[in-house]
Amino acid sequence: MATKKTYIAKVFLKMGTVKKPIEVKPGEELDLTDSEAEGLLANGAVELSTGPRVVAVVAPAVIKPSGQALMDAISKAVLDLDQDEDFTADGKPSVNALSGLLGYAVTAKERDAWDAASSAHGSDGGDNVPD
Repeated sequence: MATKKTYIAKVFLKMGTVKKPIEVKPGEELDLTDSEAEGLLANGAVELSTGPRVVAVVAPAVIKPSGQALMDAISKAVLDLDQDEDFTADGKPSVNALSGLLGYAVTAKERDAWDAASSAHGSDGGDNVPD
């Protein structure tokens, strides 16, 4: 039995049989014998993999909350911000810092609504929530 090596597709490939086709996208790995890879190597369709297999891990999408849930998320995130680096000159949390920490965009309007609500009701965000 021929030994198979791992190759990386450089172009879109359709392989296999009519009854069992295989589609390989650029960047995907495939295991081939030397004779299977010979023509593909010659025309530049694949290259020999030189390192360990890399598996991409995709983080699940973070769903941005709205209303009071957003205000609560901002309140919690503010506790983790750096007082010297993550606040604006007027003392408000930076929208970039909030967005980076929460994993979704926080607008200045949302931050300002949180700021107004937290000022009116202590520091918990209150009920002054944008829709």
